[in-house]
Amino acid sequence: MGKDDTPGGEPLSFSRAEPHLQPRAEFAAALREEKDFLVASGFFSKASTLLRLLEFLVEQTLTGLGDQLKSYSVAVDGLGRDPDFDSQVDSYPRVQILRLRKLLEAFYARQGLLERQCIYLKPGSYRVRLGPLKEAYPELAHAHSHIAASTIPEQGPLSSGLHMPHDIELDNDVISGTGRKLLPISEFESQGEGGVQTKAGYPTGSPYDVRIDSENASAPNPQPSQYHIWMKFWPWLYLAGGLVLTSLIASTLFSIQRPGTQPSQAFAVEKDAPLLLLQPVFSASDPQSTAVADGVYAQLADAIGRSWIVRLRLADPSALTADAIEPAYRLDGQLSEDSSAGKLLYLRLTDARTSDLFWSTRVELQSDKTLADNLGQSLAQLSGPFGVIAARETRKIGGRYGPGYSCLLGYLDYLVSRNAKVYAMLARCLTQAQSDARLDAVRLALYSFYILESERGRGPSSAQLSHALEIARQAVKTDPKEAYAHFALARIYFVSRRCAPGKRHSVHALEANPFDPILLAILGNFVANCGYVEGNAILDKAFAYRTPGESHARLSLILAAIWQRRPDRLDALREDSENANGTSAAYHHLCETLIAAALGETSEARKSWSNFKQAPHADRSSDERMLRSVIMSPEIRQRVLSLLERSGVR
Repeated sequence: MGKDDTPGGEPLSFSRAEPHLQPRAEFAAALREEKDFLVASGFFSKASTLLRLLEFLVEQTLTGLGDQLKSYSVAVDGLGRDPDFDSQVDSYPRVQILRLRKLLEAFYARQGLLERQCIYLKPGSYRVRLGPLKEAYPELAHAHSHIAASTIPEQGPLSSGLHMPHDIELDNDVISGTGRKLLPISEFESQGEGGVQTKAGYPTGSPYDVRIDSENASAPNPQPSQYHIWMKFWPWLYLAGGLVLTSLIASTLFSIQRPGTQPSQAFAVEKDAPLLLLQPVFSASDPQSTAVADGVYAQLADAIGRSWIVRLRLADPSALTADAIEPAYRLDGQLSEDSSAGKLLYLRLTDARTSDLFWSTRVELQSDKTLADNLGQSLAQLSGPFGVIAARETRKIGGRYGPGYSCLLGYLDYLVSRNAKVYAMLARCLTQAQSDARLDAVRLALYSFYILESERGRGPSSAQLSHALEIARQAVKTDPKEAYAHFALARIYFVSRRCAPGKRHSVHALEANPFDPILLAILGNFVANCGYVEGNAILDKAFAYRTPGESHARLSLILAAIWQRRPDRLDALREDSENANGTSAAYHHLCETLIAAALGETSEARKSWSNFKQAPHADRSSDERMLRSVIMSPEIRQRVLSLLERSGVR
C-alpha cells in the first residue's frame, strides 16, 4: 500500500487483536446494534455524508474488508465521489474520516458512563471497532468518571485535568516508552495515549484540531445516563444553586479591587488563544476545481492547526450546535481561474464578531510547487508568531501581560522591543503554569529562552544553561508534539555546542510546524552552522516564507544570505527593513551593518556599525561582548566579527 492509502497518510498498521473482540457472529450483531442505536438517536440527522460513510465502513468491516480499504474506494463507494477520483491529489476521504471520528467522540461524550461497547476508528485504519468506553475513548471515560463521582451533575463541557503519559526519556533526549520515533504532527490526530489534552479532557495535537462542537452538541433524543435521576431533585438543586450564586456574587463584590491595588492571584484569569473559524474554499463545480479547493482547505487546516497563536475550528456541517466559545476570526477562501496565471486563491480574514476585513491576500497556485509551498508565506503572515493575528491580539492586550496566552505574546513583544517593563512582567507570568497542555509547553519553552535572556550581554553561565535545559525538557515532556518545545531544546543544545541533539530536535520542531518563519530561520542557521547540508534547504524555505514587517528572524536570514552568497536576497531583506517597526536599536543597526558590509558598501557599513556600538549594551568592554546583546551563539558571533574585519568595517 502507498502512503496515500490510509487516513493518516501512512501505511496501514495492523494492530494485534483486541482482547475485547467477540466471535465474528456476536461481533457482527453487536456492531449492527450499536450502529442502529447511533442512527436512531438522531445525532447524525444533520450529517448525512458522515452517516453514509459510517454505514459503508460498518458493512465493509463486517465483510472482512475493513483492513484492505483504500482512500479511493472510501471516496468513490463510501462518499459518492466520481470514479476518476485521485487520492494522490484529493484529501477528501481523510478529512471526512477525521470528522467522523470527532462526531463519534461527540456522541459518546453526551452518553455518560456506558456499560455497552462503543463504535470507534483508530488513526491509520478504516476498520470499524467495538470496545468499552475506556478503550475506545479513554479520555471520555476518565472525564465521565470524575463527573459520576461528583454530587452535582455536569451540564456543561466536561473537565478532567488529564495528564498524558511521559513518552520522553529526557536523559538521552529520544522518544521512548513505546519505542516509536516522534512522528510528524499529521500522525498525532486523536492519539489518546499521548495527545495534548484540552480543557474538556479530549486529545488534541492534530493539525485538524477541529473541536467540532462536541462539547455542546445536542441530539433530538439525548440519553445521558443520570439525567432522569437528577431531574427528581431539580427543585433542591435549584435552591442550592441559588444559594451558591448568591454567595459567589457577594464574594465577588467583596473582592473588587480598589484603584491602585494589586489584583488577587486567586482571581487571575487565563486568556486562551483566540478561535478561528475556517470556512470551506469556494470554487467552480467542475471536478478539478473542487479537488484543488478541497486540497487547499485541508492544507489551510493542517498548517493553522500547527500554530499555537490561534485555535482552529472547521466550518463543519456535521456540527450540530454552535460551540459555547464564539470565534474571534473567520477565514474565507475563494478559488478562481485566471487565463494568464492559472488558478488564483483569494484569502480574507475578518473579525468574526463585526465582519470587518483586516487582512487579505492573493496567492497564485503554481503547478510546479506543492500546496504547502504555494501557501507558505500567506500561512506565516496569518498564523505565525509575528503574523497578523498575533499582532492584532498584542494590540488588544495593550501591554498588560498576565498569566496565560497574553504572557506568550508578551515574550514576542519583548523579543522585538527589548522593553524593560515588558521584561519585568514576564518574570511573573512565565513562571505560572497554564491549564492547556499545549500553551503550557510553549510557556515553558519561552521561559527557557527567558532564562538565557537574563544574561544576554554577558553570556549564560553553565548553571543557567543547565536550568534552561531542564525547563526545555519539561516543555517537551508536557507536550511532545509542540514545535516550540523542541525549538527550545534544540536552541540550547546548539548554544552549548552540541550539534547532534540540536539537529535532532530541530527536525522534530520542523516536523511539528514547518510553516513558522522564526523556527525555520533560527534553526536553519544553527543546523547550517554545524555543517549539516540540510540547513540550506531549511534556510531557503525560511526566506520564501518570511513575513513582511517581521523583524525577529531578519538577522538570521541576513546571515544565511551571506553564508550562501546570495546578494539578491540581501537586497530583498534590505527592503524589508522599511516595514520592521519597533525593533531594538542594536538589532536594527547590526542588520544594516551586515547587509552593507556583505554588499561591499564599506562606508555605509561603518556608519551603521558606529550606530550599533552607540546603542544600549549590557557590556561595552569589547565588540564581541556587545554582539552578545543580539547573538547568543559564540560561533556565529565569531563569524560576524570575521566578516566585519575582512570587509574593513572594524
